[in-house]
Amino acid sequence: MDMRIARPETTVREQVVEAVRTAIVSGFFQPGQRLTEKRLIEETGASRTSIREALRDLENHHLIERTGTNAIRVSILDEQTINDIYDVRAGLESLAAQLCVERASGEQLEALYRCVSTAGESVEERIAAAAEFDRLLLEAVGNEVLTEILGSLHWRVQVVRRLTMTIPGRAAIAWQQMSNIAEALRDRDGSKSRDLTRAHIESARAAALTVVDTFKDPDRW
Repeated sequence: MDMRIARPETTVREQVVEAVRTAIVSGFFQPGQRLTEKRLIEETGASRTSIREALRDLENHHLIERTGTNAIRVSILDEQTINDIYDVRAGLESLAAQLCVERASGEQLEALYRCVSTAGESVEERIAAAAEFDRLLLEAVGNEVLTEILGSLHWRVQVVRRLTMTIPGRAAIAWQQMSNIAEALRDRDGSKSRDLTRAHIESARAAALTVVDTFKDPDRW
């Protein structure tokens, strides 16, 4: 995976954060995998200072964790953490769906519907489309606090989503649920959008809990 960074509009720190975040979400760096400053310097071409600043940001978003003074690894999610994440997600995303119905323009609702209805069928395409749907939904809601909280939470959700999408049949189930949500949003049915969103997230929670063992063997790295 090519993680080397360019040098233009965003800061080097921001580029490193995005490069490492993408590597974690894509599965290039696996849960529990040890990371070193030396490797990240080699992978990105950034300075040690920029790497350290980026690692602090990634730690604040709970994508990495420190296991000692200089020991860093990709975060491991246990059953309690997954339940905590999905408790918050169920409450806030169902609220976001309700607010989207109330606040979004017709064009924004159509964009959400197209995002789901025109997505490809591969796991990669659907993971990308799901992330774009999340972004479009929060943009349509226009609540900065909700965007900040869910935006950060979605970084961790994307790691779990990649694992659950490999469960046989899960991708098809999830996509049917998202299609139903997108249709309810387009119809401006607030209560249905909210209820379908909560049901979708509870289904995602159940799937996430079946892959929790994936996070339990950091020594394999």
